[in-house]
Amino acid sequence: MTMHRIPYLNDEQEAAYSRNVADLGFTCVFRELVKSKKPLIGHNMLVDLCLVYENFYRSLPDSYKEFKHNVHQLFPLIIDTKQLSFQLRKPLESYDLLEFNGLPELYEAFTRYGSLLCSNR
Repeated sequence: MTMHRIPYLNDEQEAAYSRNVADLGFTCVFRELVKSKKPLIGHNMLVDLCLVYENFYRSLPDSYKEFKHNVHQLFPLIIDTKQLSFQLRKPLESYDLLEFNGLPELYEAFTRYGSLLCSNR
């Protein structure tokens, strides 16, 4: 990982910062994702969210309702492309495009027919 100079740190402070970043690893990425409040996009991501939550935030709560509330506090907008494909299946069934909702099939359908699908809303 290339580290850029941090102008307000002296050499000793910057070395300590670099060691801490290396030790923290993905925790730094997790914190930046939470801080940014940008959309989180993934495919079939419930298990991934559970793993990230438990490993980089806190222990999983006892209820799904509490987990869902807490995750949405961390990531206000979560887009799961698999769930999205289920929602699109009915409106797009006349195109016979979403018979399968795996990521490769979705990619092919929207790469090949995306402009057609968007123009026929």
